[in-house]
Amino acid sequence: MEEEHLSPEFRKFVQGFHRVIKENNKEYIKTFYEGAWHKNTDKFKAAQNDLPTAERISSLVENDVLFLHLYRELYFRHHYSHFGQQMSIEKRFASWENYNGLFDFFLSKPKPVVLDLPLQWIWDIIDEFLYQYQEFCQYRIKGDRSPAEIQKLKESPKVWNTVSVIKVLHRLISLSDIKKTLEREKSGSGADSSNPFATNPTYSNFGLFGIIGLCRLHCILGDYYLALKTVDPIDMSSKKVNYTTKLTAAHISLFYYTGFAYMMTRRYQDAIKTFCSVLLFCSRQHHTRQYDQKKSDQMYSLLAILLHFCPRRIDEHISNNLKQDHADKILSIQSRENEDTRGADNFSYGCPKFVTPSIPNFDDDIPAPNATAVQKKLFMKEINQCAPLPTIGSYLKLYTTISAANLISLLDQKHDKDTLKMFLARYVHKDFQLQCAPGQSPSQGTRTPASDVTFSVEGDVIQVGDNKITRNYAEVFINHCTILEDIRHDLEKQAKK
Repeated sequence: MEEEHLSPEFRKFVQGFHRVIKENNKEYIKTFYEGAWHKNTDKFKAAQNDLPTAERISSLVENDVLFLHLYRELYFRHHYSHFGQQMSIEKRFASWENYNGLFDFFLSKPKPVVLDLPLQWIWDIIDEFLYQYQEFCQYRIKGDRSPAEIQKLKESPKVWNTVSVIKVLHRLISLSDIKKTLEREKSGSGADSSNPFATNPTYSNFGLFGIIGLCRLHCILGDYYLALKTVDPIDMSSKKVNYTTKLTAAHISLFYYTGFAYMMTRRYQDAIKTFCSVLLFCSRQHHTRQYDQKKSDQMYSLLAILLHFCPRRIDEHISNNLKQDHADKILSIQSRENEDTRGADNFSYGCPKFVTPSIPNFDDDIPAPNATAVQKKLFMKEINQCAPLPTIGSYLKLYTTISAANLISLLDQKHDKDTLKMFLARYVHKDFQLQCAPGQSPSQGTRTPASDVTFSVEGDVIQVGDNKITRNYAEVFINHCTILEDIRHDLEKQAKK
């Protein structure tokens, strides 16, 4: 029997893990998942041995279908973390089949499956599912595949198919009734007690993380409006109704992809607000295991672009971090060398890994389009159009009236009056952006000016007005009191640990 070749220690671990899942012991499941599993996989890694397959341990766990699905999910995740693009096509296919089996097990039952999975594990399943989809899309367009691999890809168009991945996430969201639950909780009520799936923590968390995963998926596909529409049920502006703060990784992912979708739809004010909010949250989590330094750096990289083309006051702590720890990102934006490409490096570093959803023509020698290059080109086109506008705005703030000739001389560019008028018209057009107001969902917004300068052109003279709103100091004190209360609350939580 294959299990006879397993070490006594690993046999004991597998049987113990199976027992706590069968008994639905939430605390012990969490201990096994977050502690014992990693200790055992580290031992195999140190010995340069492969993890036992699910088939080798099946008799130890009474051929428990659910446990074997969960074990395979961990098994393939372990392989992806160590081999990535070197993963064999057989393991990629097997992982896809296992995810289908795992999700079907939860979604095809008339009643909820009795299993209270830890929050971290549920998030990791959704996160890994989408990561493997991205990896497969990258693998599928590689040019160095063997004839046998190409033949398998041709014969299996539904494996890691984009539509199938989207359907899985929609099924999780729909069955959990999470959208209605989120709406009800905004008004102070809870999940629908008549719906056993809505009141089940495992299903509701799968649904919530399914929303975040779907937002991520639409972002990497380049459908930014649908990404924002997906997170409409989540009230991201409310501190009271902020479910994702239960899990740092989920919270960061939600705000990162939402902020990126705002940026790509030219809603720079909302993007800045979203990134600053989550970066402030990150600054309080830097000591935790879930703190994601790279994701934080990516958002600072994008924030440097946004603040250059849409200047505004931000939180002092975030501003200092940007200037001190990410000065190179600011300098690359402000550099006058290679003006057509400034911001390109920041975008390349800060953007997610885009994918091409369509199946390539395997018989064609023409390489598939680079999805990241396509999105980068679109963004750089917008940035190049905006390039002279911050300078124009900064000069207009200094005057109440200025002639076109004087403004041209200040710009230190060889522009004629017609070109200047084109820039001024573009300034007005780009300045008005959709901005999410209190009570509105992320996909909604009201068109508002991003700058505090208005102007009109009368002949060759520019008349400058001032849109600046007098600052409400009461609001400032209230905001600082709220921040202080949050700090006090965090300190009390740390003291209790």
